[in-house]
Formats: sequence, structure tokens, C-alpha cells
Amino acid sequence: MQYLYYKCLLRRLPKTHAHYSTFQEEFSRLDAGLAGEQRVAREMSDIPYNYVWLKNFQCLSPQNTSHQIDFIILCPHFAVVLEVKNMSGHLFFQPESKEFYRARLDGQVDFFRSPFDQAIRHQQLLEQLFEMWNTPLPVTYAVVSTNTNSRIGTTFEGLPIFHVSYLRIFLSKLIKKHPPMNIDVIKLKEKLQSYSVVFPPRKLVNNSDLLTGVLCSICHAKMTFNHGVAICTVCNHRTRNGILETLRDYYYLVDTTISNREFRWFSEINSKSRASKTLSRLPLKTTGNHRSTRYIIPENLISFDS
Repeated sequence: MQYLYYKCLLRRLPKTHAHYSTFQEEFSRLDAGLAGEQRVAREMSDIPYNYVWLKNFQCLSPQNTSHQIDFIILCPHFAVVLEVKNMSGHLFFQPESKEFYRARLDGQVDFFRSPFDQAIRHQQLLEQLFEMWNTPLPVTYAVVSTNTNSRIGTTFEGLPIFHVSYLRIFLSKLIKKHPPMNIDVIKLKEKLQSYSVVFPPRKLVNNSDLLTGVLCSICHAKMTFNHGVAICTVCNHRTRNGILETLRDYYYLVDTTISNREFRWFSEINSKSRASKTLSRLPLKTTGNHRSTRYIIPENLISFDS
């Protein structure tokens, strides 16, 4: 959700905004993280063993603390929490101070939160859940680098960190170490999925900071309409999905429901009757009636690839 929030935000935020470059960097970081998770999923699909897994698993602990786990692997022998890192450069770790940092080729040094602390915290959560569910499956963890341009320094000696290409060997060693248990991992995965939650995105700007209107998905310029077709005033891109894309942006940036007045503000359709006709033609459920009518925007109204 936060990734999609940033994706819409960068379409709707003026590049002159004081924090635009910061939001752009954070979006790039999230984008790299999702690409890393996909790389792990591809590696798992190629391993000849009946593993099941969940990626980007989010939940609240019994103590009501939030967890967002990059990857969970389940099999009858064990469960593994993977903290996925998709970053280039030389990676280093100072165990005494728990400093995890990356030295780029240009000499710049970037410091990050220790991935081992994060992974251990998630490991302890799974152990707690499995104990509550009477599921005596051992849980371990590892940090996985998915970037081929990363180098893991000797400061990690003894710690479970490796490139994704080593994952199958790592899992094979765990299988030899842990005997199989009478546990249905498909049902365990379903139980975890039922326990998961989707955290709403953290809003970072005021609504007044956002660009309004129907915006081009190619160059983000404003579009005009001609017989139901949205036409970009800059690159001449044409689409019939302009209104759907606008409502999708509103869903992630503002709210999951919208009134006629809010729709007119965000889409810059000034006519109340035209806005009402436009909304009524869309596959939107409503709540309330007459002046209190709100249109419920579904999360899957339109994808970014449409």
C-alpha cells in the first residue's frame, strides 16, 4: 500500500515540492525491495522441493506491534524468515554497534537499520504464533541479497547472510538438519494469511499539495476530453481510462470513498450533473443517499498496467 501510495503521489505532486526528491528516493527503495522479493520468488519456483511461501506478509503481533516480513518459507521441516536486500555496493556490519552500512563505488557510505535485528524480531513473532497454534515447527532466519552488484564483506562472518543464488543450498542444509514433522504447511500458510492485515498507507502530504485534474499516465500533464476519450495536452496520449486512473489516485492518496463534491475537486469536472453522470456509469457501490451519497472506490478498480 505504501509503495502504491508513493507511485500515485509522484504523479500528483509538483516537482517543485520541498520533499519531492525525498519521496522519489523512498519510492526507488520500495521499488527495489519489491523487485528483490520477486527475485526470491523466481528462485523458489525453480527449487525442486514442495515449499510454500508468503511474500510481503503484514500483521499485528499479539502485543499489537506491526510486522512487515519480506518473505516466509514453510516446509514440513522448518520455517524461514527472509529479510531481502536489493542494494548494490560493498555491504558491511559492525556486530558491536549493530551498524549495517553500504559503501558505494563512488565512495558514499549509507547506513541502514540492522537487517538481523529485523529478521530476529520477525522470527520471534512466528515462534510465538506457532506456539499459540500448537505448531512445533522450528523457525530460523536469514538475510538475502538479490543484487548481483553487491559484495558481502568479511565482517558478516558467522551470520546468515548470502546472495540469492545460495538459497537452495541454504534450504538443503536446513532440511538435513531438521527432521520432517507432521504438519500441513498448506493449512499453516492459510492460517497465516487469515492472520495478516493490510496496513493503510502513511499519508505524507496535505491534500492541498496534490495536483488535481485527469493526468496523463505517460507524462503526468493534464488531459482534456473528447467524446469520452481523455487526450493529453502535451504528448497526445489517448485513453478511455482517465477517470478510473484519477479515482485510483484518489483511493491511495486521499480516501477510499468519494462524494460528488470531492470528485469535482479532484477531477476538475466543474459540472455537478456531469460529475454525477460520470460516477453513476462506473462500477461503484454507494453508501448514504441524496446529498450524503458517497461512492466506494474498490482497490482493484484499475491497475497501473491498464
